[in-house]
Amino acid sequence: MNSQTASGHGYWLTGWLESRRISSARQLRIALGSESHLTELRDLAEQWSEATSSTSYSGTNLVAGTGLRLDDLLTCPNLPCRRKSVDVLFRHAWHYFDTILLPDGVGGLLLDRPDKWDDEFFLNTLLNWIELVLYIQELGAIELVRYYPKARGVACDQPLLAEHSVALEAVIGEVETVLVEKGEFAFQRVDSSSMSAECLDPLLKVGAHIRIRLPEGRTLGEADLRKAAAHTIVQQHWWYLVEDLAARSRLGGTLGTEVWSHERIISRLVVPEAQDIAMRIFLPSLSDVPVKELIAIRRSEGDSFAAFRGALTKAAKELLAKGGVTDAQRGADTILDDIVLPELARLGQRLRGAERALAKKAAVSVTLGGLTTTCGLLLGAGPVLAGVAGVTALLSGTATAAAKYIEEGQAVEISDMYFLWKALDHA
Repeated sequence: MNSQTASGHGYWLTGWLESRRISSARQLRIALGSESHLTELRDLAEQWSEATSSTSYSGTNLVAGTGLRLDDLLTCPNLPCRRKSVDVLFRHAWHYFDTILLPDGVGGLLLDRPDKWDDEFFLNTLLNWIELVLYIQELGAIELVRYYPKARGVACDQPLLAEHSVALEAVIGEVETVLVEKGEFAFQRVDSSSMSAECLDPLLKVGAHIRIRLPEGRTLGEADLRKAAAHTIVQQHWWYLVEDLAARSRLGGTLGTEVWSHERIISRLVVPEAQDIAMRIFLPSLSDVPVKELIAIRRSEGDSFAAFRGALTKAAKELLAKGGVTDAQRGADTILDDIVLPELARLGQRLRGAERALAKKAAVSVTLGGLTTTCGLLLGAGPVLAGVAGVTALLSGTATAAAKYIEEGQAVEISDMYFLWKALDHA
């Protein structure tokens, strides 16, 4: 293991929070009001970034992309939305991945503060992002997260994008069309050469304020204005996608994203792998189980987690080997419908059948035991001898059923689906 330990203490921000005994938003807000603390944070972030810039990350890891990485400005920036994103992130990863790789957004913000941000917006954003680190700790999930320093000056010439330039142009056109047709726009003239536009992404449900430069000596109709606005928004989507792909290439994990445009583009450019399919396997029955409980199950069921992951990997690879799987979500649905759900149903039937048999035998045996004792007394046997005769009858009736119940329970525990079975037990 490298310098970042499994407990998460290798992350500079976690160490700072612990050293300052900060565990609440109130304490955090007070601390961030001190310029000396901000200077201290910047120094720590820079030192950590330099020390860990060449760190490698082994294992089966999920690289959190836009919408899941928690530090992007493309998706909803409000803290309640971000906390929901944390929950979504762990629901993607808890059942399969060793670690979630998250960028050090706090350090990146401290070291590269955007020029146009005023102090209030900067501090509120910083506060929200640090609160997410506290939230991950609150979930007991710090062992499942590893932070990495953000790269500065991400190159736009990603090999994947250059290799599929024709397909890329087509799908970007599709994304722009969706925004033009379904987005909500409000335009207002600023001066003779520009218009301002308020745009609401139809799927992200996030607004954007942009400025459109008008062609010299010309005015644009609403249709052309919508196209110009959509093009600008897609450029913002594009930059985050490039950053995500660079992180995936550098860290060597599976990229996860919650942005519709990114998913659409990636699905056209990348042939899914087993990890991409496994990431999308989700049981609606688990949607109401708190993430904290799911993580606790993961932590306590190490062996069954490994067996379950192995079964998913095998199923996904076999599905891919057959060919024709170009969409990771469809592959995940196929495995869920053809393998996971039938096996869970089979385990449930076996265990319920054994439970019914045991309950029935126990009820009958108790009745027979009482009847045998009564008959023994009527025939002149003493109460002790009569009771022994009744117990013998009871044991002969229930022992087989009890053994069957134990046997079926053991069969469930050694099943590849036992890990998921345990989680469903909490639903």
